[in-house]
Amino acid sequence: MKTFITIPLLFISTLLAAQSPTEIPKSEFKVSLPENSVTIKPGESKEVAMTITRSKSYSKLSAEPGTFSPLPNGIVISFDPKEGNFESTHASISVASGVPSGTYSIVMGAIINSRKKGSVLEIKVD
Repeated sequence: MKTFITIPLLFISTLLAAQSPTEIPKSEFKVSLPENSVTIKPGESKEVAMTITRSKSYSKLSAEPGTFSPLPNGIVISFDPKEGNFESTHASISVASGVPSGTYSIVMGAIINSRKKGSVLEIKVD
């Protein structure tokens, strides 16, 4: 009888452990990117999702996404949505045809209640 109970409990606990729940920060918020680098050819663009996970005290505050480092000439990043109470935003990254090949590090982030948080994204122009 113990075997019938133990096996299903072991299976359920394994499934629950395999799921990676989003960790809610204890204070303020955090910004995360699904990938920390993206490769874009000159003259092309790509979209990158950015997730903002908020603590309970920050859950109702408005966010404004942006970049916290200077962008190289010829690289333009725009966000949709640009501001509001959202959990994720999409950054459209455009690389002009004259941008030289190389790797550029950009801090992608958000401002909530005058606090800045961000994650580094490497843009590889190839």
